[in-house]
Amino acid sequence: MQIDPRYARTLPPEGMTFRELWQDRFAGWTRMDEQNYQSGIWKLRYGCRLGVLYWFVPYQVVAPTLRIYYARLRPGTPMAEVAIRGFKGMVAPDNLNLVDALWWQFVNETWYYWVEDPLCHLPPPKRPVSASP
Repeated sequence: MQIDPRYARTLPPEGMTFRELWQDRFAGWTRMDEQNYQSGIWKLRYGCRLGVLYWFVPYQVVAPTLRIYYARLRPGTPMAEVAIRGFKGMVAPDNLNLVDALWWQFVNETWYYWVEDPLCHLPPPKRPVSASP
């Protein structure tokens, strides 16, 4: 994962993949859900996971796509200004092709929503320990 340091308070561990981030976050949300449910803090067993999944589609798939669409294909329009301003001014660098720009936007916004502005206040992710044969 390549997270733009201009927009992140923390950066991923060296060599972390998007899949590893996904696994780390879901495992953490599962632990948090169980702890909060068992302790009686939450009445709902799946608060973190449901909250993340509820917000995942609109904010982490649609929004980055629209941001790139307006910034790249409709620059200077009022919608482009709104799209860019809507996420801390973070837009993929111009030197990336469209597919790479979409991936950059998706990964950086996912990092923000899952790590920088955590729904359930998980610590920064760690790479899994690889098992030796």
